[in-house]
Amino acid sequence: MKKFYFYYSIIFLSIIIAFIFNSFSNLCVEHGRKLQIEEDYHISNYFKKELEKAKKQLQVYEKAIHIIENESSMRHNVKGKHGEYGIAQFKKKTFLELKEKSGIKNIQWENPVHQFQLLCWAIENGYESLWTTAK
Repeated sequence: MKKFYFYYSIIFLSIIIAFIFNSFSNLCVEHGRKLQIEEDYHISNYFKKELEKAKKQLQVYEKAIHIIENESSMRHNVKGKHGEYGIAQFKKKTFLELKEKSGIKNIQWENPVHQFQLLCWAIENGYESLWTTAK
C-alpha cells in the first residue's frame, strides 16, 4: 500500500509540475506577446512623433518659401525701400537681433542660406509677424 501512495504521489506531483510548467510557458509566451505589443506601440508612437516633427518642419519651410517668394521673388540681391536686403528682406538690425535671440553662431546678413536658416528659426519661434507677407 505504501508503494501505491508513493507512486500515486509521484504521478500527482508530476501532473502538478507539468501544469505549473505549462502555465509558466503560457505566461512567458503571453508576456512575450505583451512585450512585443508594447514594443510595437513604442515604435508606432516614435514614428508618429517623428512624422509630426517632419510635418511641422514642412509647414515652416512652406511659410518661409511663401515669405521669400513675396519679399524678393527668390532673388537674393534685392534691396528694399527701408534697408531690407536679401531673399528674406531682413533689415540688418532685425537680422542681428534675431541672430542673438536664436543663438545661431557664424551667420551673416548677406548670406542667402543664413537668411533662410534664420527665417525658419523666426517662424518656428513666433516672429513671422515681422514680415507683412507672412499672412
